[in-house]
Amino acid sequence: MNLNAISKNIRKRINPIWLLITLHIIVLALAIFFIRKGKAVPPLEVSKIAVIPIDGVISMEPGSMRGGQTVDSVVESLKRISEERTVKAVVLRINSPGGSVGAVQEIYRAVQKVKANGKAVVASFGEVSASGGYYIASAADKIVLNPGTLTGSIGVIMQLPNFQGLLTKFGIKFETIKSGAMKDSGSPFREMSAEERRYFSALIMDAYGQFFDAVKEGRKMKENELKPLADGRIFSGRMAIQKKLADLTGGLEEAIETAKNLSGLSGTKPNIIYYKGKTSLDRFLQILGKSSLDKLDSMSSTEMKLMYLMQ
Repeated sequence: MNLNAISKNIRKRINPIWLLITLHIIVLALAIFFIRKGKAVPPLEVSKIAVIPIDGVISMEPGSMRGGQTVDSVVESLKRISEERTVKAVVLRINSPGGSVGAVQEIYRAVQKVKANGKAVVASFGEVSASGGYYIASAADKIVLNPGTLTGSIGVIMQLPNFQGLLTKFGIKFETIKSGAMKDSGSPFREMSAEERRYFSALIMDAYGQFFDAVKEGRKMKENELKPLADGRIFSGRMAIQKKLADLTGGLEEAIETAKNLSGLSGTKPNIIYYKGKTSLDRFLQILGKSSLDKLDSMSSTEMKLMYLMQ
């Protein structure tokens, strides 16, 4: 056997070994480089879809929403989601007749921020998603609901009690000292004046205009299309789709599938993350922590509120 043949035979045997050693050295060098830079090699990330329940009357009052949720907890969840890279879409599972104007608008703005960060948002309606519930959903990319879901009720309401007749019967009279004519507007101890009625009507219409504009923008509807539908009336899910107030028939499963399609996750298996509110113990401790004055205030029937609420 000549020297050339021997040399080739040796190279054939040695080359794979040296190749393996070289690859190990390269991997080790890269690992050391990333560690020194303070960067670990990122693991493969699994995309997520977040499901957030909005259940019950939407109000700042503790206990008004079910499942341990509060307005603050929903807003905080939406904030975390908007900043989390792995969450690609959000499903709002809404079962609510609406609530107070300020509380509804806080959640609505939080949903808008989620969308602004490039995440798809789908609203999934349960038995009812009306008034303030629908206001929030109008910010979503798509609305999925059951054929018999009650929805709509686009409007604003304020109800003020009047105890004057009852107080007169028992000989009770309230004397009011005020700095201006409108300071005790809506007092339950006397009749409302014509000026006060005009004042409250203007207040109601301003809040109504905000609701109307949100729906018009979110649903991409013309004013003359929306106006006949926005007088406070409610619709079934099937009617809502016909009138362009919703998009698809289905439940939570269909809503999640819609969110997958909108976020480019069709054909994949993203993790579905369900966000929950406080535990029963948390809620119990919160109730115990309320002062007697707080409890009396929350039970007051004379509290003045603008409501996006289905009656």
